Order: sequence, then structure tokens, then C-alpha cells
Amino acid sequence: MSDEYEAPRYGNTDVRVLSMDDLPAVFDLLTSHPDLNLFILGDLENYGTEQPFQDVWGEFTDGILTSVLLRYHDSFVVSQPGPIRPEAFRQIIAEYSAAFPPGLTGSGGRHIVASGSEPVIRSIAGSAAEIPQSAAEGRDDPESRSRMPLAGTLRTMHFARIDSPEKLPATSEDRTVRIAGVEDVPRLMKLYESIDEFVTHETQADELRSSIRAGHRTVAIVEAGEDIVSTASTAAENSRSAMIVGVATHPAYRYRGHARACLSHLCRELLEQNRILCLFYDNLDAGRLYRQIGFRETDRWAIFSLEH
Repeated sequence: MSDEYEAPRYGNTDVRVLSMDDLPAVFDLLTSHPDLNLFILGDLENYGTEQPFQDVWGEFTDGILTSVLLRYHDSFVVSQPGPIRPEAFRQIIAEYSAAFPPGLTGSGGRHIVASGSEPVIRSIAGSAAEIPQSAAEGRDDPESRSRMPLAGTLRTMHFARIDSPEKLPATSEDRTVRIAGVEDVPRLMKLYESIDEFVTHETQADELRSSIRAGHRTVAIVEAGEDIVSTASTAAENSRSAMIVGVATHPAYRYRGHARACLSHLCRELLEQNRILCLFYDNLDAGRLYRQIGFRETDRWAIFSLEH
């Protein structure tokens, strides 16, 4: 996509595809918000700018990098700070979506999504109030297309972070919590398959082994006999931050403090490495647990799913 895309220019602001040479400036910009930018930081640290499944663009104002847009497969992530002129990023996302035939949401049938801080994503998605007169009159030109709002649905969630182990409870002596290895993946998959809210797929076990082996994911587990009964893990790990995901307990072992123990152990493990931990949620019961161990809400996270 990046080779075919003609970068737009808006006055003193322009957008172009970034290369490995741009990464020092990118990291300087994004580390001002290592929590909200953790997906972009992780993808760039792990994959760089030259993979076929990943593109990255920068917005420059008077030659200074001011915002970043990253595509990882069919998922776009917008940086904090967001773009000064969101029309450019909107146009990139719209043109990527338009490349697929009607009825096909993305490569492999995946949904095309854009995510980031809620105010940033709302500015990217646009609104009916922004439709220019030229578009309303049926004219089709690049400027009109860039100002047309994206069609889709917006989901927002609480975004929280923890950067201190101060409130983490001590490990209880009545259970053993440890970090899982690749040899634990079959039993982890068995646990995931017992959770109604989890959707597993046929390549998930291989992906889990690969990410654990590469150091891109850390998984904490509680065991009972031969089974793993509770777990919490990370995603988007990078040198500065990580996202907490996959907090789950087998239905027969709930309400015993296992999830709290897993989460606390995992947080302590990464906080000792001077990394900020983040998560987003929309379940209020889960939110109470996160606050009890020291997470504090700092923003709202938004995921915009494009209609095509």
C-alpha cells in the first residue's frame, strides 16, 4: 500500500511514509505517552518499517514530526498526540478500506479497525457536520474524499495504567503463581476453551508459543493439580510498556482470588523491569479489581470498526 499512496499536503502540514531512518524521531515523540502509544511502540520495536503487513506514516508540520499512524495487518493505530489535520489519516484509512471488494472487510476477512485515544479516534472518524459542500453536490475529488466521515461503529472503553507496585497485594501462600513457558501452552488453551467469553482459533496455540518464545508476551498462571485454572498475560510488550490482556479463571475456580493473584504477580514482574502496564475495560466489576491493585484511569480508549 505504501508504494502506491500519494501523501497529501495541507498547508504547512504534510504526511509521508516513514522508514527505519525516521524511528529515532518517532520514538522521541511517542515516549511522551508510552501508555497510549504502546501498540505502535511494540510493533515498531518488534517489526520495524519494512514488513509487508505493516506500514507507518508520519504527520509533519513545518518539518517537525507531530503524529504517527501505523497499520498492522488490518488494524490502524493513531498516536497520542493525535494529528493536527486528521483528514490525511482519514484518507489513508478510507483508501485502504476501499481497496477491498464490497462485502470483504479486510485481508482474510478481518474487520478493518482504527484505535487510539477516544478524542483522537473521533477526530479521525469525522462527523456529518464536516461533509464539504463539494461532496454534498456530488463532486468527487481528493479533498472532498478526505473530509468525508468514515462509516462504521465506535466502541469506547476505560483506559487505565499502573506504574508502581505500591498497592499490589503480597503473594498468598495458599497458591502458587508462576510465569508460564511454551510447555504450558496446551493447558493454557484448555483453559481458554473453557471460558465462554474467549474465542479461540486454530492457529492460536502456535501464535502463543511464538510470542512467549520471542519475549513478546508474558503469561502468569495459577495451577490446581494438573490444570491451569487462572491466568493473566501481556500483549504489545515493548521496552517501556505493555498491555494486560487475557485475565481469566476457570468457572469452577472463580471467587477465590486467583485472578487477583495472577494479575498482581504479572504486574510485579514487569514493574520491576521499569515498564508501565496498561489495560482497557468496560466491565465495572473488572474495573473495581483493577483499581484495588493500583490501576488508575487516565483516558478513554476507542475502537472504530469500519463498515464496507
